[in-house]
Amino acid sequence: MSAPPARGSARSRTHIRRPRGFAKGVLVGILALIPLVAVAIYACAAAGLGSHRPEMIDTLRLATIFAGVPGLVTAGGVGRLAAEASLDGGRPRAMWVAGRAMAFAGGALVVIGAIACEVIPGTTAGWIALPASGLVAGAAAGVVVGLACGGPMPTLTELGVWRADVNLSAAVERVMTKAIRRARDTRPPDDGAP
Repeated sequence: MSAPPARGSARSRTHIRRPRGFAKGVLVGILALIPLVAVAIYACAAAGLGSHRPEMIDTLRLATIFAGVPGLVTAGGVGRLAAEASLDGGRPRAMWVAGRAMAFAGGALVVIGAIACEVIPGTTAGWIALPASGLVAGAAAGVVVGLACGGPMPTLTELGVWRADVNLSAAVERVMTKAIRRARDTRPPDDGAP
């Protein structure tokens, strides 16, 4: 009689490793969320919601200082949320879930940044328009977070930037050959004189 094959513990068989998306979310927060929040604040100031009209670089600086840390932590959390949502519906579901979650955070971040930039509306309609612009900025950043954290990053072919039938080594060889020919053609002729 032979012994039954060794099996892992019940925990190792049922344990499914959850995807991690916090670091990718923070990175996208740096690259997309903070600049979009600053653009929303600048657009509200340019539209006349407050009496102060800061320059774009000042808006970006103050938005980074005051809304940066909460924005990055939120983007990281939404990145984890998007990574888990991608298990059920892939990248489209991750983008939808992250866009929805980040929209409300964007509204709050725009209000925080606008107060720091002294873009303070004087009317009720202004106080409605300010977080509404943040909803749009946050939703756009959330879609980018979902794209980044919802699975492996798309290839250049999937994005339509690089054709699938292009051979990279042949393209590099052609470029190098042309460069060498150009260098030879532009070199002055050697007369034999020292």
